[in-house]
Amino acid sequence: MSRGEFNLKRGRRAGSLLAAGVLALLTAHARAIPFGATQGDTSLYGLGTYVHNVVFLQDDLLRDPDDILHPEDPTGTVIHFTEDELLAQRQHILDAADFWNNHPINQGFHPGARLNITVNFVNAGQPFTVADAGTPMGIDADIAGYADALAQIDPAYAGLSANPAARQFSHDTRVAAGADFAWTTFVRPLEPRTASAGLNGPNINAYLDSNTFVHAHEAAHIFGALDEYAPNNTNGHGGYLDVFNLNAELLPDGSPNPDHVPSIMSTFGLFNLSEPTIAQIGWRDTDADSIPDILDTLPRLFSNPSNPDPFAGVSVDLNAGTVTANLIAVVTPVESPSSQFPDATINTLERLQYRLERGTWIDLLPSDGTLGDALETYTLALTDLAPLTADGGLILDLRLTNSVGNTLNLTHTFGVPEPATITTLLPLLALSTTRTRRRVRA
Repeated sequence: MSRGEFNLKRGRRAGSLLAAGVLALLTAHARAIPFGATQGDTSLYGLGTYVHNVVFLQDDLLRDPDDILHPEDPTGTVIHFTEDELLAQRQHILDAADFWNNHPINQGFHPGARLNITVNFVNAGQPFTVADAGTPMGIDADIAGYADALAQIDPAYAGLSANPAARQFSHDTRVAAGADFAWTTFVRPLEPRTASAGLNGPNINAYLDSNTFVHAHEAAHIFGALDEYAPNNTNGHGGYLDVFNLNAELLPDGSPNPDHVPSIMSTFGLFNLSEPTIAQIGWRDTDADSIPDILDTLPRLFSNPSNPDPFAGVSVDLNAGTVTANLIAVVTPVESPSSQFPDATINTLERLQYRLERGTWIDLLPSDGTLGDALETYTLALTDLAPLTADGGLILDLRLTNSVGNTLNLTHTFGVPEPATITTLLPLLALSTTRTRRRVRA
């Protein structure tokens, strides 16, 4: 079950790197989050590294009797965990993470693209005792106690309501772990209850009867998948790629969908992934090259922030034997067709190399000396090169590789002399002609 009100609405971001300004990106990009994302984008798709925080809550039974919003549970439901219940929930959550991490589709991806979930049992997996975890279904029931528990972790969360607190906590934990994304599951000792999740985060609401299937199903919502059971129909669409929900049980007119296949998003206990779900969570790989479509792009390289020509700012002095350039390398996000998502990517830059005259490739380190960011600056400064002949030139090759192995190959020849003008006297007419001498290379 998904909770649509957790969707983060926003306007489109400019997709053009030059339009946004390369220099502006140098200062705006936060190294700790995926390129193009914001602090609030704690989940965009089912790829990359995730921290799955798990917070157990139980009630202290010390509420004010006149608290109408959070009355005591009139059914007398037990609202403290037993150790066996905690052990069972922890195992269900670990098994759900294993399902996603070890899924054959995920394992078939390039290592730089794979989903990798690390479970973080907050407070060593022991419950936080709060004043309202036992709230019965009703107003605020799904999020009761969340902010109270997080405030016990850090008082800074005390001033936030449940949803912003969960999103901030998820963001803080991914930054601390160096992960791409994070979400938080709050588990309360109540049953029977229907678990739910926010589409693309920031949290899951779980209960005593949430088994491995339930946790795996709700995690699919964190990655952007839609429910496929009725009343959901094929007219719905979601995920970073805004994919239609064509495996929903119903057609738009309410009649059964003859093409529906039981799946993890429609049928309790089944772990089958439908094709629309695969696409919605970002696992579609159209060209079967082991790189999901969402990440299957080439990086870009600039030597002049206002010019798309990667060699526009490269300076070559053939007589002095020098080559100099300030280079800017950046990953390329796939544009999301949905206004709910930024154009963002978990890709990073792995390697920039150069070579002269088709010689040996040489690695160029970024200016900060650290590899693995989504945006890097480099200084190319070559001196004491052997001068070339007047009719020669200099071939400079560059190749830039990103974290999923896609490589941008660039080549340019510098220093080909200007065309020579030769004047030939002909009878009764002086005719100027221009001849261009070309260097032929094997």
